[in-house]
Amino acid sequence: MTAAPLDLTDPAVVADPYPAFARARAQAPVQWHEGLGLWLAFTHAESNAVLRDRRLGRIWQDKAPAERFESFNLIHRNAILEMEPPAHTRLRRLISSAFARGHVERLRPWVEELARTLRSTSWSSAPAGASRWTCWPAWPSSCRSPSSPSCWACPRPTARCCARGRTPS
Repeated sequence: MTAAPLDLTDPAVVADPYPAFARARAQAPVQWHEGLGLWLAFTHAESNAVLRDRRLGRIWQDKAPAERFESFNLIHRNAILEMEPPAHTRLRRLISSAFARGHVERLRPWVEELARTLRSTSWSSAPAGASRWTCWPAWPSSCRSPSSPSCWACPRPTARCCARGRTPS
């Protein structure tokens, strides 16, 4: 079904896309978007079906031009969500214990304290024009691996702009 265009550049949609998504979902769960040249799925059931259907191109292909998308391609080419078995299965087996309920629950106090610290961080060092809604703490230069929890809790994080990133209000 082709529906009324969903303007993803409209400032109101960028600020809060959920009302626009609800209107689209009320028209049809799957719609063709002429401007984007692709189908959009607006319900959990349809999105889940799309993501699980191997006929719809789950195998990653680098975006072009390569020089423009070098970092993007590197991240996605090696992302577990973009992989198929056996590579996905091997990595999932390696990392699954880190996300087991008991382990995650043991991290809860630490994560809550970190969130309180980041929430109270002064955003005065943010780049000009940035707001509290578009900034995230940057990794400290001494941090060797951003995936290490000890690197997340830097005593004086600085702010850097991140596309539509959100901080706790």
